Amino acid sequence: MEERTVTQVADQNPTAPPRYESADGPSPLVMPVFETPAADRPRTRYAVIGTGHRAGMYVDAITGDHADVAQIVAWLDRNPGRIDYYDAVVGERSGSNGPAGLPRYDADGLEAMIAEQSVDTVIVTTIDATHAEMVDRAMRAGANVVVEKPLTTTAEGCRTITRAVAETGRDLVMTFNYRYAPRNSTLREVIASGRIGRVTAVHFEWALDTVHGADYFRRWHRHKENSGGC
Repeated sequence: MEERTVTQVADQNPTAPPRYESADGPSPLVMPVFETPAADRPRTRYAVIGTGHRAGMYVDAITGDHADVAQIVAWLDRNPGRIDYYDAVVGERSGSNGPAGLPRYDADGLEAMIAEQSVDTVIVTTIDATHAEMVDRAMRAGANVVVEKPLTTTAEGCRTITRAVAETGRDLVMTFNYRYAPRNSTLREVIASGRIGRVTAVHFEWALDTVHGADYFRRWHRHKENSGGC
């Protein structure tokens, strides 16, 4: 059997078991392969709507691995303390001696933010029940949207979003980080390869422990009007 050099890969779930992959990276069956961006490609201008915990994944990616093709240009949140935190992160990673000092807006200023900061794409990481309004307004103001899961919390909210997509022609991406978690991606690769035959059913159970999951019931998620569940 051919020997492969493997390295440990971090999982977004701190309770996950170790995951290893070869130096060649994940299989294209799991992760699509993209061409290297042109050196003269302008960076996509992102604004973050909602600067709670979920925003951290996007701030890390834009100021880290994807800093050559993306930049954060504005914040929108009603909590100035949370904006201060992420603004300091961006400032540090850009080599500033202090906060980045990016423009900040509240919910009433969404349309102004997109116009004034020439925003290409907004990232919506607000409370789930507000997704439909934020997505609808952002698209109608001329921006593409990346929205955290779930898309929204009601059927009417889904209709609001689909109408906005149809009427504006803007792009919408709903993210689902665990789709690309290393162990889940590996399972998909194994199933797609046929190595274990034709899989006709999968039994899956998920335990919410005190490290990952229980906190959902200590904050806004625990209220059905905010998250659509519980």
